[in-house]
Order: sequence, then structure tokens, then C-alpha cells
Amino acid sequence: MLWAVLGTGVAFAQNFTTFTVLRGMLGAVEMGGFLANYCLVCEWFDTRQRAWAGNAIYLVWAVGVMSLPGIAYFVRDWRHLELIISVPLLLFIFSFWLLPESPHWLLTHNKAEEAEELLRRAATVSRLKLPPFKLKLPSSEYEEKDEKTSAWKQNMIGVIFTPYLRVYAVILMLVWGIDSMVYYGLSLGTHTLAGNQYLNFFISGAVEFPAYLTCMYCLNSQRFGRTKPTSLLHVIAGVSLLFITVIPQDGRKDFSWLVITLTMIGKYGISASFAAIYLITLEVYPTVVRYDAEPTLN
Repeated sequence: MLWAVLGTGVAFAQNFTTFTVLRGMLGAVEMGGFLANYCLVCEWFDTRQRAWAGNAIYLVWAVGVMSLPGIAYFVRDWRHLELIISVPLLLFIFSFWLLPESPHWLLTHNKAEEAEELLRRAATVSRLKLPPFKLKLPSSEYEEKDEKTSAWKQNMIGVIFTPYLRVYAVILMLVWGIDSMVYYGLSLGTHTLAGNQYLNFFISGAVEFPAYLTCMYCLNSQRFGRTKPTSLLHVIAGVSLLFITVIPQDGRKDFSWLVITLTMIGKYGISASFAAIYLITLEVYPTVVRYDAEPTLN
């Protein structure tokens, strides 16, 4: 809802200051909503299916990226374009009633009965018959005699004071920062490439489809695991973009096609690795700190 309201406000901004403030707030709300949605979806699946579920979201993201230049081509006024992509988000008001809560979250907040009811409802929708079961509340992993100690262990402060989680946090912060710079740098810089800027933006979205399918397959394979494919995809992105720096720019021969090709290969690698790092971050941290860790590292 905030996404739709802020986006609509941007369309009616009358000065640069208002525009900048609203766009900044819009970016924060958009990313916060996406991260919460990603965590919610993945928590409905076990580890064997999370790679499929998480990347399914990204396939829809790619459709949105591919659609934007087509809409922008026909709607050249930026205010009208902002309204077209913002107003439909008002439909998300129905998610208050249609979107189920995460059973993991309910269980870690001492709401086992609600979690059980959700699972029974999910089984009914899926036409499955569940045997009688009873969910147990979180074990002593999350329970401390000292309530104050328990509270700080269930947020990012606890992560900082837990050695192995702290190491993961530092590494993931570095990776998140690099991935963000490269992904959004390539996405927002397509207008600097030779040729039609609308077509280039469309192609940059299209290459995300095979990227997410690759990530989906590799991360779900017991043969590859999570970290090895992620590392290799980063290398693919880095090497292809480094090659661009040695392409002659003296004007005697047109290498624009090669620059575009290497750029799209880099976009392929960074899109797949970005999707992988979302999943790795989600799985490194337990449910009680997941909703803090994901946006903090991001």
C-alpha cells in the first residue's frame, strides 16, 4: 500500500526536493516489501524446494523488467509512467486477507496452534491428507532463563556478538554491496550502450530469465550445493565485465556489439549470483533473526 501511495506521490511532485524525498522513501519501502515477501515465500518450503520457490519470484521480476521499456516506449511522459506502474499496486490491499502468515514465524512466536491450522489448510488446498500432528514450540535454542539475554539474541545485536554469525555477516555484507553495485549499475546503465535504449533495457531483462533458471537448477542440485555455483557465477560476471575494459576504443573499428554481448553476459552472471545470495542469507540465519538479517545485510 505504501508503495502505491508513494509512487503516486512521486508522479505529482512539483519540485526536485519533494521528488527526491519521495523516491528515497519509495526505494526503502519497495526493498523492504520485496525482502519480506521473499522470506515469507521461502519459509513455506523446505530446503529441497527453496531454490525453486525463491527463483520463481525472480522470474516474475524479470517479466517486470522486460515489460518496463515497452510501457516506457509508448508512455513518454514520466509522470504518467509512474502512475501506470504505481496505481495497480493498490490491489495488494487484498493480501491482508489472502496472504497466509509464515508457519516458521508463528512457531517462533509461540503461536503453534495458528501454525498447525495454516498447515492443515494448505494440505486441504493441495488435496493432501495429513496424519495427526502436533507442532512443538521452539527448543532451548531460543529460550533463555534471562529474558533480557533472550531478547538481544533474537535480533542483529545477537548476530554481532555471535562469532560464527558475525563472520558470515561481514562476508555477506561485502557480497551484497558488490552485487548491488554491479546489478543496478548494469541495469540503469543500458542507455550508455550503442543502439536503441529501449531494446537494450529489454535484453538486459531477458537475460535474467536464463540466469534465474541456472540459479534454480544449480542451487537445488545436491551435486553443486549453494556456495560453489554462487562463486562461479560471480567469476563469470567479473571476467566478462573486465574484458570490456580492454576492448579498443580508438574508433577505427566498431566493437559496440562485443561490448553489449559482454555486458549481457555480466548481467547474466550477476543476476544469478544475486538471486543465490538472497537464498544463502536466508538459510544462514534462523527464523528469529532472518527478518532482521536479510534487510540489514542488503
